[in-house]
Order: sequence, then structure tokens, then C-alpha cells
Amino acid sequence: MQQDAIALLRDDSPYWSATTKDWLLRAAMLSAIANRDYAAVGAIDRDLGSHVVGNTITLPHRSYMLAYAEQRLAHESGTARK
Repeated sequence: MQQDAIALLRDDSPYWSATTKDWLLRAAMLSAIANRDYAAVGAIDRDLGSHVVGNTITLPHRSYMLAYAEQRLAHESGTARK
């Protein structure tokens, strides 16, 4: 799912509505979390999210996924705050 959503955003981006792009971006980020590919979450948001317009409901979703992934990376590297 992660790679499919990324491919759709990259290849067909001009054809999707803003809402569809937002859903695809969040699907890619959540799929990266499900795959325990926490580093990819930030990369997806950074690389593809700059072209996606969120709204007051979905931007907090993105922020939460970024924070969760950062915390998991810190935990795995032993640098998490206690």
C-alpha cells in the first residue's frame, strides 16, 4: 500500500483532487508506520507532502503520524525521552 500510494502521488498527481492527494499522502504515511518503516514517514511527508494541501482535520493526522514515527525512531535508537 505504501509504495502504491507513493506511486499514485508521484505519477498521477495532476489528475487527483486535493482531497484525494491528501488521502493518498496519509495512506502512504500510515502504511510506512504499519511496515515499521518509521524513517520513511518523515521522508514521505517532506518529499510529497509539500505539494498536498491539508485542512484543519487532516493536518493534525499528519502531525501525529510524524510525531509517532519520530518517537519510535528515538526509542529504537535508545535516545527516547523518559
